[in-house]
Amino acid sequence: LRRPGLRAVFVALVILSIVPVVVLVVASALKQRDQARQAIGGEAGRVGRLAALREADLIEGGRNMLSAIAEFPSVRTKQTDTCSVRLAELLPLYPRFANIGAVDPAGNLFCSAIAPSEPLNFSHRPWFQRAVASGAFSVGDYQQGRITGKPSLVFGQPVLDERGVLVGVVWAALDLNWLQ
Repeated sequence: LRRPGLRAVFVALVILSIVPVVVLVVASALKQRDQARQAIGGEAGRVGRLAALREADLIEGGRNMLSAIAEFPSVRTKQTDTCSVRLAELLPLYPRFANIGAVDPAGNLFCSAIAPSEPLNFSHRPWFQRAVASGAFSVGDYQQGRITGKPSLVFGQPVLDERGVLVGVVWAALDLNWLQ
């Protein structure tokens, strides 16, 4: 066997000296990747919690607004013109909502901040059915608004008379375009 030459020994020493550096670089990169992954996961969790709090605030704000509207005399007595004018004045104060309105116990629209082009019935909508069935504030499903044409999530609040009899349901359509 031949003895390795000076060149081969030198190349072997260079390779042996580079291997630990490469191992350290790879280990450091893996550690940084894990730290970045953990940081992103933590940030995603914080953003998720913030979004949930914001959603809860929107729903609670909708509940409070509808509870107040349910007490309007024009809603309780189904005074269509007075009610619609009052809701049209309120709508700009709540920019997250596409429309606000009221329906009778059969689901027939009698009051709306934005006037519909035709008579409408909402008895088939989940927010109406849930509000009537539960006798409490309800949240509907995603829908395309029949009056505004906007994607929305509708909240419903039953309107009860002094004896607890249903006289209607007030509703507010949360405009989902703001999510974009």
